[in-house]
Amino acid sequence: MKPDESMRETASMLDCESVMRQLWDYLDRQLTPDTLVAIARHLDDCGRCRPHADYRRAFETAVAGARVDAGDTSALSDRIRLALRTADDGSA
Repeated sequence: MKPDESMRETASMLDCESVMRQLWDYLDRQLTPDTLVAIARHLDDCGRCRPHADYRRAFETAVAGARVDAGDTSALSDRIRLALRTADDGSA
């Protein structure tokens, strides 16, 4: 079987359920090249699965941005510890 035929066969075997099961691995590029291409094709054509992939990408971007924006979190940690101690003392 030629590589193009193998990719077409892999793409035709992917339904929404199998794409969703492999979505995180797909977005982390942890699948075989043929499977990556097949899932990309499915996501291009499927209005039901594409939003899941878009959400995951947006979520990762937001988390990465939050890490950069957080900077030094020691002051926040100190305030949380103080609030917990105060709540534990019953004086909150």
